[in-house]
Amino acid sequence: MIQLFRKIRRSLIESGRVRRYFTYAIGEIVLVVIGILIALQINNWNEGRKERIIEQKTLHELRVNLNFNVRSIDGFAEEQKGLVEDLEKMIRYLDAGLPYHDSLMQLRTGLFWLEQLALSKSTYETLKNRGIEIISDDSLRLQIVDLHENDYQNFTTLIEAVGLAFYTERASPLARQFGTLKNMWKEPEFYYYLSNKVGWKKDLIGSAMQLKINSLGLIEHIDATINKMNQ
Repeated sequence: MIQLFRKIRRSLIESGRVRRYFTYAIGEIVLVVIGILIALQINNWNEGRKERIIEQKTLHELRVNLNFNVRSIDGFAEEQKGLVEDLEKMIRYLDAGLPYHDSLMQLRTGLFWLEQLALSKSTYETLKNRGIEIISDDSLRLQIVDLHENDYQNFTTLIEAVGLAFYTERASPLARQFGTLKNMWKEPEFYYYLSNKVGWKKDLIGSAMQLKINSLGLIEHIDATINKMNQ
C-alpha cells in the first residue's frame, strides 16, 4: 500500500499536476489520521473491556465476602439471643426469690464473655489497593465504601470500645469480688449487672441485624450491576 502511494505521488509530481498532488497529500494525511484514531479507539475498547472483566470478577469476590459476613452476623445474633434468654432466666429466678442451685451453672455460659464478631474485608482491601475507581457505578462504589468504612467499622468499634469497657469495668471486678456464681447470686450488684448485660446484648443484636440488612442491600445492588453488565 505504501509503495502504491509513493508511485501515485511520483506520477503526480512528474506530470506537473501540483494542485492534484497537494489534494492527494491532504487526503493521504486524513487517511493516516483516521487510521490512528481507529487504532486508538480499538485500544481504548480493549482496555475498557479488560477493566470491566476485572470489575466483574471483583464484584463476584466481594459478593462472596458479603455472604460470609451475613452468615457470621446471623450466627452471632443467634448466639447472643441464646445468651440473653439465659440471663433473663436468671433475672426471673432472682425476681421470684429462688435460692441458688447448681443447675444454674448451665446458664452461666457467656455471663462474663467479651463479645466478638469477625467480618471479612479482604476483597475490599484488595479493591482499595487496586483502585476503587474500577467500580464504574458511582452509587455502587459509594455503597461499598460506606458499608466497609462506616457500618462495619462502627460495629467493630462498638464491640471493642463499649463491650471491652463493660467487661473490664463491670464483669471483671464482679468476678474478682465474689468469685463464684453461688457467692454473687443474691448480691444487688449481680442483679444490676444482669439487667445491664441484657440491655447491652439486645442493643448489640439490633445493631447486628441492621448490619445484616445493609450487607444484603449491597449484595442486591451488586447482583443488579452484574446482571446489567451481562446483558
